[in-house]
Amino acid sequence: MKVVTQFEMSILESLGLLKVDFLGLATLTIMARACDLIRQRHGVDFNLDNIPLDDPVTYDLLGRGETAGVFQVEGSGMRRYLMQMNPKSWRM
Repeated sequence: MKVVTQFEMSILESLGLLKVDFLGLATLTIMARACDLIRQRHGVDFNLDNIPLDDPVTYDLLGRGETAGVFQVEGSGMRRYLMQMNPKSWRM
């Protein structure tokens, strides 16, 4: 079971929590188009259910803070945290 609610960002920050904004329709459209282009050019059929979460090259880029254009992690604060954490996996 997942619980979702909405609070003002300053309230969440005071509790030590992270506010996450859901993707807008424009971003979802761009992601769908990117998947279409990958399928057309490389013959790989990506969708939100089969994008690999264990790609070491991707984690190396994140750990170096190379996140320009990556939604939610391209700001200087998130880049700094990624470089400090140097993630190697994604656990759900």
